[in-house]
Amino acid sequence: MALFAIATIGMTVACQKSDSTDDGHGDINASIVGTWKVERALLNDNIIPGETVNMNIIMNDDGTGKLESNVAQLPIADSLFDWGLNGTTLTIRMNGGQTLSYTVTKLTATECTIQGTVVPGFPTMTGNVRVDLSREAVNPNPNPEPNPNPNPEPVDNDPFPGATNWVFNYDQTFTFDYNGSQITAHVIFNNTLNFANTGAAGVLNIVGAVSGNIPEYGEQRFPLGPLTINFTYTYDSVTSTGTMTGAVTGATPETIPFTYNTSDNTIMVEMDVVPLVAELLAEYGDDLPVGIDNIPQGTLPEYFTFTRATK
Repeated sequence: MALFAIATIGMTVACQKSDSTDDGHGDINASIVGTWKVERALLNDNIIPGETVNMNIIMNDDGTGKLESNVAQLPIADSLFDWGLNGTTLTIRMNGGQTLSYTVTKLTATECTIQGTVVPGFPTMTGNVRVDLSREAVNPNPNPEPNPNPNPEPVDNDPFPGATNWVFNYDQTFTFDYNGSQITAHVIFNNTLNFANTGAAGVLNIVGAVSGNIPEYGEQRFPLGPLTINFTYTYDSVTSTGTMTGAVTGATPETIPFTYNTSDNTIMVEMDVVPLVAELLAEYGDDLPVGIDNIPQGTLPEYFTFTRATK
């Protein structure tokens, strides 16, 4: 079960230190209207690869826009927005009420860089943020083949698990002792699970954090991820059970069982909480204020229970 332990708290595996010679500044000589692919995001000088964010930002010429995830259907409040550009200040007002402000530091016919304090689409990921974007071509294939393959590869039309998307949103409050006081903190996860249409493969994205306001230290936040795990899977429709086999970069692949609940349309993946807590303390132990007891057992979820997002 170390797959999910490492995946959840392996920030140093998922991220790389940014190139200090590239400050994200350049020419500003084009329109921001268009569809932009997130090539990478930088959070506090750590690189989050584009395949982890896995998102497009659509800027329409009427001042409306949309965040478009490539692995799951986002709620309207988290995807639709209005935008305005005043000089180099880009203001995005999400449909759910949140207002985000970015500075445009590069804008050409093919590239755009924005800098602010929130990773687009991940409201819990805050800090010194930079997002590098590339403009999607309007028509990437203007001269298609006149005679397409009359016998394309068949696709898996089974409603499960092929071509399904799932989400796991978790917000758990817990308390811990600090110098004789009870401090309230949170554990959150915003994970997605995607099964490809063909090839018995999929992608698991894990994003979370442990946070709390500690006297003398202020608000403290320790990321859990983000990580992307590519896996292959098997599924038995008779027992509604299956396995996922995959690993983070540099780790040995492991096979994890999952169960599909047909009555409430959920997928449950079992966690091994003990190594998860141990890995968390090993990762951030030196950064924790002196006097904080261990995170109580039972705080972190024993299962990732994903609900159906789209077919």
